[in-house]
Amino acid sequence: WNADHWKAEGERFAGLLFDTLSGPGVTARIFLLGGDVHVATCGEIVSTDHPNVSPIPQFTSSAISNKPTGVNKLIKSGKVFDLFGNTSPFRGSLPTVIAKRNFGVVRLTTGDDGRYKVKFEVHYQAEDEPEVLYNDGVLIQPKLIR
Repeated sequence: WNADHWKAEGERFAGLLFDTLSGPGVTARIFLLGGDVHVATCGEIVSTDHPNVSPIPQFTSSAISNKPTGVNKLIKSGKVFDLFGNTSPFRGSLPTVIAKRNFGVVRLTTGDDGRYKVKFEVHYQAEDEPEVLYNDGVLIQPKLIR
């Protein structure tokens, strides 16, 4: 999101996403999927220009065959940051970065009210139980930062 050569296009893209969600009567939800960075994470994007629009989550996982590198372990997490510079209305949060072999699963279910519910699970190599990083609008801190 913060690569210098993509800032103008990224800001325009984020604006389009939030404008799409802010129209009258809009009930749609947007989720971004990312990968191939050898880590697992779930972050959110918010817009100060669209205070009534829920944050847009971004789920990231990798192919389980990809071993995290030393560089991946340096990715800063646990903070809110300006995505496209301090004059931009878009902020990102990245609560945690998990540098361990993983793959992600996005589960869509329908609630009793007919509304879709979204859950993002990360599965780790040689572990039976997945870890839930996002459940229907709530970012979840992993039980154990690996």
